[in-house]
Amino acid sequence: LAASLNAMLDRIAALLRNLQQVTTDLAHDMRTPLSQLRNHLESMRDSPAQDRGEMIEVSIDKSDELLSLFAAILRISELEHADLKRHFGLLDLSELVRGLAETHEPLAEDSGHELLTLSDDQPVLIHGDRELLAQAFINLIQNALRHTPSSSRIELGATYKAGHPVMFVRDNGMGIPDDDRKMGPDG
Repeated sequence: LAASLNAMLDRIAALLRNLQQVTTDLAHDMRTPLSQLRNHLESMRDSPAQDRGEMIEVSIDKSDELLSLFAAILRISELEHADLKRHFGLLDLSELVRGLAETHEPLAEDSGHELLTLSDDQPVLIHGDRELLAQAFINLIQNALRHTPSSSRIELGATYKAGHPVMFVRDNGMGIPDDDRKMGPDG
């Protein structure tokens, strides 16, 4: 009985740690787009009336990005309930990478980064969830833009490696110092 109770308490503790991590990750993912939307709305308040139409459209686009992020979060929760394959379909990773690069190129230019696409010309096909993969890739791109110095080069790509499809984001920044890397439970 004691062993069962201890196992149950260990499981509850692990679930609470997972919940705390999800909450932290959600707050991190939401902070940047919400701050951008708020700043944009503040600037709209003080802008001339003739500029507000275009600024409203940009705000709507930023709101749509937030809604997409929430939709992705909800779909992640479906993963835990084994409803994963409902949103799966045939997906070209090369096309996804090109689209994401095109979307993020103005941000890269504004921050002084060079954004390069290194995808194969041929399709890199998988069966997967486009929105979840896009959101994961967007997070990696935004981290590279945020955490590398200006003039850094960021490469995005999709290819086959050893017969398996691979997506990547890499940069020529200094990387994460060893002291700042979290170690897993096994060291």
